[in-house]
Amino acid sequence: MVDRLSGGKVGYIYLSDFAELGSEDFIRQFYPQTDKQALVIDVRGNQGGFTSQWVLDLLRRPRAGSFINREGAVTALPGAVAPPALTVVTDIFSMSDGDQFPYFFRSWGMGEVIGERTWGGVRGIKTPWPLMDGTFVTVPKDSLQDVNGAAIIENRGAEPDIRVQDSPGDRAAGRDPQLEIAVQTVMEPRH
Repeated sequence: MVDRLSGGKVGYIYLSDFAELGSEDFIRQFYPQTDKQALVIDVRGNQGGFTSQWVLDLLRRPRAGSFINREGAVTALPGAVAPPALTVVTDIFSMSDGDQFPYFFRSWGMGEVIGERTWGGVRGIKTPWPLMDGTFVTVPKDSLQDVNGAAIIENRGAEPDIRVQDSPGDRAAGRDPQLEIAVQTVMEPRH
């Protein structure tokens, strides 16, 4: 859908979590798209994890220069740098590290956040305790704070810059208005 909407100019990465699978998915999806003009990172339904800061660091990495060989081929230094225009898509099912990622992405001015406010549950949890009925209980162990010690995100979530609701009717009709607005936004020149 992103290729159709952007004429192949915008890359797309979907991250289901910020754990092992999401890290593998990020590596697999990121490097082939560094030549795009822009990139949409979709964290809708992201189940969290522990790698969002690593992904943000990689996306913030500046280009230091280039190598040009005798035949004129150009290789970026470092080997992969994010496209210059970025945007993130969120929804109410993005949680934990899926809350943190859009929060810091927006706070650091990396681009626009599109979609809905995230869940707002950022407390790290201990290993689940199984119960007799097959369910389980988790115990929160951490609280996220900013550099001044103020609690952030918990019970509030990360707010989008542009709020776009997702409806079952749109999905049934094959439309994804959040993704459409994200592509449109990331293709607009930044001031």
